[in-house]
Amino acid sequence: MLDNHRSIWPNFDEERPYAALVMGLLFIVFLSFVVKVVIDAKSYSFIGRAPETPNTITIVGEGKVIGAPDVAMVDLGLLTTSKKVSEAQADNTKKMNELIIRLQKSGINKEDIKSTQYYINPRYDYIEGRSVLAGYDVQQTLKVKIRDLDKVGLVLATAGEVGANQIGGLNSFI
Repeated sequence: MLDNHRSIWPNFDEERPYAALVMGLLFIVFLSFVVKVVIDAKSYSFIGRAPETPNTITIVGEGKVIGAPDVAMVDLGLLTTSKKVSEAQADNTKKMNELIIRLQKSGINKEDIKSTQYYINPRYDYIEGRSVLAGYDVQQTLKVKIRDLDKVGLVLATAGEVGANQIGGLNSFI
């Protein structure tokens, strides 16, 4: 029974034309693969090299500009605490509105005063390992652009007078 079983591969001694055909096809496949590899290698020969750019001028330089700043930015914040959130908000709003009015009276444009942060957070006291609600913190921050550097001191003093207790981020630029 095994003698009648035929393999897909030819018996090369008995079927020479079929064997030659199979060998020829294998050679063609191998040759096609080699040709493709050579063509791909030639087409990617620019990898790792700078492209040729005829008629090109390349200039590299460094510059430095020096100037006196004429504008300042500062963050003016107000943190208010109270047992009730509504009281903390009312107190914070009253002081912040007063600050904005006084800044405008001192020559700061309305467009140069931006509200950047507003937070309401509970405040806890920790007594004998337990957290007990002690009240609320309301924090609001304004970013103020000062276009006249001679007014920086006035702006900071005004903020302190009104009750701003978080002042920082003073930067000057051109």
